[in-house]
Amino acid sequence: MTRFPEQIACPRCLLVAPAIDLSQALQQALNQSYALHARFMDWPRPERSLVDVEQGLRAATDAFHSQEGEKRYYLVSPRREQVLGCVGVELGADPLHYLLGYWASANHTRQGYMSEALRQLLPLLSHYPVRLTTSSANLASQRLALRSGFRQIAVVPNDRHDPQLGWHDTLVYEITRYQQAQGVPLRPNA
Repeated sequence: MTRFPEQIACPRCLLVAPAIDLSQALQQALNQSYALHARFMDWPRPERSLVDVEQGLRAATDAFHSQEGEKRYYLVSPRREQVLGCVGVELGADPLHYLLGYWASANHTRQGYMSEALRQLLPLLSHYPVRLTTSSANLASQRLALRSGFRQIAVVPNDRHDPQLGWHDTLVYEITRYQQAQGVPLRPNA
């Protein structure tokens, strides 16, 4: 698996490995973002305690430094006082690929931070194709995937349920090693 650096600089933010000093900022970001993410993902909870967040960061730190665990990066402001979002990468199988997941803090969506993060992170993942999944109801995530050079490769029908949205599909996207090496398209204006 790729060796992941502890920090990756982006034009307006940083991607940093999990660290306990992010606890309060992460708690705030998660709690403010519940309503946004609960419609599309199964992990959000209405209220995260500081103890819960610290436990999660300890587990994420252990996984980041292990050979096989998820490599989770937090998008933070330059002085690390705000968590803007998160990107996680893990190795999948059959065939070998990276599985990418991401979320943006509700206060920092549609500002280009995630595009910047993916532009810096994807070149590190050139060993295998990279896949991500998103809800068919999450148009912002679909646009980000396409702007970042991913192409839709599959649809899993009626795979997700939300009380407000009802049943909806999971969309699977992929970017290949060749596309990453060639810089396709990872547009600067994404």
